[in-house]
Amino acid sequence: MKRRSSVLMIALLPWVAACATPVTKGPGMIVTFRNVIKGKLLLFDKAVSANGVAFPNPGGLSPQANPRHGGATEGSIPDGRTLPEWIQFTWRESNYNEDHTYEQLESMPRKSAQVAVRSRVPQDVVAEVIKSNHHRERGKTPEKMLWVYFVWYENEIKFRWELKKGCCTILSSGGDQI
Repeated sequence: MKRRSSVLMIALLPWVAACATPVTKGPGMIVTFRNVIKGKLLLFDKAVSANGVAFPNPGGLSPQANPRHGGATEGSIPDGRTLPEWIQFTWRESNYNEDHTYEQLESMPRKSAQVAVRSRVPQDVVAEVIKSNHHRERGKTPEKMLWVYFVWYENEIKFRWELKKGCCTILSSGGDQI
């Protein structure tokens, strides 16, 4: 019995070490989704990254007047997640104040768009966030985090990123103007 326990512990050692060691392949991110298409509710089917992994999506987005406020924020978090090369979004659009049956919603045409991510965030920003993740205290958020924004307009999805210190101080930003 003692030998079996030793073999099991040796077999589990890499897994235990991986769980105890923070993932640091990438900066992680906090993702915000916004819809500024007047009078349209966006209903998301899925969001998938270039490597086929599901990406967070907001489910549904009501229209907002201001592209800098409102929307839905997903805590994709400073978990060491790498920046995806791109995200492919699939959604439907409905008139905001209309009620629909399930069958009507399912029969609505799907829209799809791919948004580049990794190539639009400078490598020095990524390195700064990863460094901050390495130096954070256990159980606390890092001092610096990467926020990414996807904003739906009538004919396009704009992408913006911000390097923030704490919740509110923007240290640098880039991407599309929103």
